[in-house]
Amino acid sequence: MDFEKYLSKCNGEEKNYNAKILYPITEEIVRIWCNRKCSEYKDLGRPSLYENNKYIHKTFDFTFEKNGKFYIGEQKNWIAVENGAYINEIYLYNKDIEYLRGAINNKYKVYCNGKKWHISGVILVWPHPSDKFIKEFKKENPKFEILSFQKMVNDLIKEKNKEYLLLIKNHKEYCEKLFKELLPKNKV
Repeated sequence: MDFEKYLSKCNGEEKNYNAKILYPITEEIVRIWCNRKCSEYKDLGRPSLYENNKYIHKTFDFTFEKNGKFYIGEQKNWIAVENGAYINEIYLYNKDIEYLRGAINNKYKVYCNGKKWHISGVILVWPHPSDKFIKEFKKENPKFEILSFQKMVNDLIKEKNKEYLLLIKNHKEYCEKLFKELLPKNKV
């Protein structure tokens, strides 16, 4: 799967539609990719930030474990489309960066599934980051790692991962069933 190549064949309306259809299952795709036996990443759940033992109303997408260390994971802007143009590399909001850096520097306590975690860094999941983007971003944010969602999807397709294939099959059927119901019924 090459998102950029695929989307280049779509008009603006279709690009926006595709982004909206895919968005609800992207986190589940990341979890499936992480929880494969061959993955160096494990997803432990959604982390929440606390300051002075109070929840500050900030929850991120993942708590990752990698090589015995723990990371906050955040996925950003899936196949984002603006005015019909595919946007691949979008920066985090400044407030998100502040929260993430605060978690690394122990300004905030990080809890996931009722357990407090010491955070070693941040892992971002981007649609398909270029090497140049990763290098520039890491220069400013050395404790951040960036993973490619496109690579995750391609790994799962290549492996014919059963959980991934079932997820895609089910969501395809959900869409087909809904749109079938939205059409007029043909009388025989």
